[in-house]
Amino acid sequence: MLALEEMAAQFRADPNKEYRVLVGFEWELLLFERESLQPLGYAGERGLGAVLAYVAERQGGQIVPGSPPNKLPLPDGGQISIEPGGQFEFSSAPSPTFSGCMSQLRAFEEVVADVCQRFDLHAFYGGANPVHSVDDIGLVVPNERYGIMNDYFPRVGKLGRKMMRQTTSVQVTFDYRDREIGTELFRTCLHLAPLAAALFARSPYIDGEDTGYRSFRGPIWADTDPSRCGLLPGFERPDYTFVDYVGHVVDAPMFFVQTEDGVVDPQGMT
Repeated sequence: MLALEEMAAQFRADPNKEYRVLVGFEWELLLFERESLQPLGYAGERGLGAVLAYVAERQGGQIVPGSPPNKLPLPDGGQISIEPGGQFEFSSAPSPTFSGCMSQLRAFEEVVADVCQRFDLHAFYGGANPVHSVDDIGLVVPNERYGIMNDYFPRVGKLGRKMMRQTTSVQVTFDYRDREIGTELFRTCLHLAPLAAALFARSPYIDGEDTGYRSFRGPIWADTDPSRCGLLPGFERPDYTFVDYVGHVVDAPMFFVQTEDGVVDPQGMT
């Protein structure tokens, strides 16, 4: 059995590699039918499967096989994917500069504008679907992984299915040269996350009603899975390290285990 320190060693940079500090991001949005403002399913001439196939032809990528296929690696190292509630997500290629990230974002926005014109769609850039319920949306990508998550979340919280279907997000990944810098970045991001949520909150409406929150994504995530959501215990300590983080992670029940026979529900095993 691996010790926590051995697991945390995975967070070190490889000393044999020439190392560059890079930044990457993920950006999710929603696509609705323009006239009806109904959410898109996967199938059909205007479904998300057709949208992904069009983007693959436009950008010169090859969709990864799946059930259903929902990932499109891009020639420049980025990726476009369809998330469980139909969220249309762009994952950037790692970039050494902010301007490099922004140029990728602008290129993705051009793709979205083209898709909306071709399929007569409306792009929604808010933090959560404001009008369509969990039942309205359904599980758009019913693959093994999302099916297990869909069954798991109601056992540990009340709003996990809302997270899967209704929320969108922007996620940022920061690289680092050594674990000390990585730990400082990690703790800094955890301190800044509530401020960022307050500054850029854009999800007051859920299920067609005003929730009274500037961002209802916060309450949704707070009641999704207490073992893996929210601020990490003890992160505010100056001596907090990746070992503490790994200790928290290994105590969380697993969603699934990948075996030779496919994805298996571990039934609460950590």
